[in-house]
Amino acid sequence: GLKLFPNDFKLLQDAGFHFYFEVGDFKRALPIYEKLSKRFNSSSFVYTTLAKIKMNQGTIIDAYNLLLSKYKSIHDKESLIAKIIHN
Repeated sequence: GLKLFPNDFKLLQDAGFHFYFEVGDFKRALPIYEKLSKRFNSSSFVYTTLAKIKMNQGTIIDAYNLLLSKYKSIHDKESLIAKIIHN
């Protein structure tokens, strides 16, 4: 599906989930989650998963900066997702 519709949000989301959680292929999941984080108003789940991939690759500073950026964009710092990202 992504060959025909490379920018389809739902296909990207499903493919990212598949490669990361079902197959454990972090190399294939990485560009998908990067695309989701840059092109769409994605959920915090996308950012936290992308940060985990980057952390596992050894780019801890990139992972931290990604989460910090997302945390700063959350208005309600007492929300559950803000607390999860903060921790």
